Amino acid sequence: MSNRVFENVIELMQGMWPTPLLRIDKNAWAKLEFFNPISHSVKDRTALYLVLQAIREGKKGLVETTSGNTGLAMAALAAVTNLKFTVFLPKGASKGYRVLIRIFGAEVKDGRNTTTDTLSLVKEYEKEHNYYHPDQFRNELNVRAHMETTAKEIDEQMSSIGLKVER
Repeated sequence: MSNRVFENVIELMQGMWPTPLLRIDKNAWAKLEFFNPISHSVKDRTALYLVLQAIREGKKGLVETTSGNTGLAMAALAAVTNLKFTVFLPKGASKGYRVLIRIFGAEVKDGRNTTTDTLSLVKEYEKEHNYYHPDQFRNELNVRAHMETTAKEIDEQMSSIGLKVER
């Protein structure tokens, strides 16, 4: 990568890190995760780790239930990694997310009232199609994504100005 030209969305995501850190008070800082390029949220980080796990496991596709940002990021990442992605959106999910996720080539299915209620549909689909179900709500990669990226960035950014994060 040079002059901020990226070959794909994964390079873009990694090339945009660290996201800016902004002082908002004497001892309060904000990590500006809306600088992440796909969903403009912290969910891009989790989605990257989950999609890469599907690739490591040799799966041809992913299936997940989500109400928004994670699904959007996973759809974009699945598209650039040639994985099929099926998402079950709960009834309350916005129409905008449905459209955006479809734009990335994902199959959108109607779920039940909540993401939790929809999990049984996802599990059935996973078995029928031999897809990878990342189970974002229980997957340790969700935490690891932030330990290896977000937390590391915060430590490095604070250290660069002579401050240390208290834990």
